[in-house]
Amino acid sequence: MTIPAATDNLAQWVARVQYEDIPPRLIAETKRQMLCVLAAVHAGYTTDAGRAVLRTVSKWGEGDCTVLPTGAKASLHDAVYAN
Repeated sequence: MTIPAATDNLAQWVARVQYEDIPPRLIAETKRQMLCVLAAVHAGYTTDAGRAVLRTVSKWGEGDCTVLPTGAKASLHDAVYAN
């Protein structure tokens, strides 16, 4: 199977998945992972490096995406970088 075919098959499968199809253990682990990510974002925000990144990104201009945890707006790429 080629990579594009594998990607297409995966995309079709994901498009058909219903919430009820996902095992409860996987849902619980996903929630836990999201909390870990948010905690890391919050912890990094308070460091000197984190504040320097936020200052820099704020100079690049605004956009439609949210920078966590400040709530500032930035472009997609800038928000991904800052977060």
